[in-house]
Amino acid sequence: TSSAGKNGKVAPEKEDVNTAKSKSRVGQLFSDYIFPGKLFPCYRTRVGEDGELLPPPSCNEIMHYVADNAKGDEKAPSYFYGRFRGYLAFDTGKDYHYRWLIIINLAVMYNLIFVIGRGIFWELENKFPRGWFVMDYTCDFIYLLDMFVRMHEGYLDQGLMVKDPKLLRAAYRKSRQFKKDLISILPTDLAYFIFPGKCSYQIPCPIIVRLNRIFRIDRMFQFFDKTESRTNFPNAFRILKIVFYILVLIHWNACLFFTVSFYIGFNTDTWVYQGNPELSTQYIYSFYWSTLTLTTIGETPQPETNVNAELIFVTTDFLAGVLIFASIVGNIGAMIANMTSERTNFQNRMDAIKGYMVFRKIHGPLEKRVIKWFDYLWDNKASMDEESVLNMMPGKLKLEMAMHVHLGTLLKVR
Repeated sequence: TSSAGKNGKVAPEKEDVNTAKSKSRVGQLFSDYIFPGKLFPCYRTRVGEDGELLPPPSCNEIMHYVADNAKGDEKAPSYFYGRFRGYLAFDTGKDYHYRWLIIINLAVMYNLIFVIGRGIFWELENKFPRGWFVMDYTCDFIYLLDMFVRMHEGYLDQGLMVKDPKLLRAAYRKSRQFKKDLISILPTDLAYFIFPGKCSYQIPCPIIVRLNRIFRIDRMFQFFDKTESRTNFPNAFRILKIVFYILVLIHWNACLFFTVSFYIGFNTDTWVYQGNPELSTQYIYSFYWSTLTLTTIGETPQPETNVNAELIFVTTDFLAGVLIFASIVGNIGAMIANMTSERTNFQNRMDAIKGYMVFRKIHGPLEKRVIKWFDYLWDNKASMDEESVLNMMPGKLKLEMAMHVHLGTLLKVR
């Protein structure tokens, strides 16, 4: 409520304390982040060494960016009226390049798994037509961007990275990879105009023309190699990678089994697909049959002796399963052995000490102290031979690692 003064005028209302605080906070946020804050940096004032106010930097000074590959290089080209200076070259060792590999790897995996699946299982193709359309051409756009990135990836020449865009593009055009990338992005989708309409009870569906997209599979291998070198658990990642390869092989083989069954005729004998027309049953049974056949660990229906297609397909599958899975199982065994090699070596050293104590008749408290010391070494990872590990590094890296490890202790010394 307002009150009237002696002159008859209405006195202004007193502002609520909370309202005033709220306005002050809003004003502070406005000045810090909007004007003249982070969105308008050109209007900020600068303070000199003596505390005097300096004129704000010009927008041209602030909106000028120098790329990492152009710092200290006077001959680096500039773009956008001098606001950006740097080489159009991507360093494959940087984090931004690894993030791009994650994106292109997802696109490659999508095409590797779903193109063959949708081309064989027509119910899957008809499940999400609009979603498939968006995903397909999003991946194509990513493929085109990847060609641009790839033609500007720097490479080493006599220990120095080549950054000239013309040389990078010329080297890319001469490489075999350029031809594969070109094949992977050919507009084979134009075949849709030849086979219009909905895919229903037919194999293959028109989407099969997009199989050329898997020619970009080397990007997936490159991503796996980069991740293996970056992760702290390389052996675990290698096992996961092998499991992924196994699942992809089984998936493709399941699609081939369903195709052979379709052309021979469903339910015509005991070997072909026997289930109902539901997508889940079709795929799960095909995947199950493919797993048993390639791993050769289970009984599957015998092919009919009078049907050559069944005999040839099963024979080829058995041979592929023996060769592929023998190598895969061998690799997994070697990886598991490497994962436990450190523990095995440590255990061998501990067994040697125990044997020595038995030979010298050392028992009682001293024996327990020795065993407890070895347990302490293992629990604190002190059994690692640091000297041999550090000797593999150059002197500068060894110095930086030593500073990182011991700097906290040195700072406490007075």
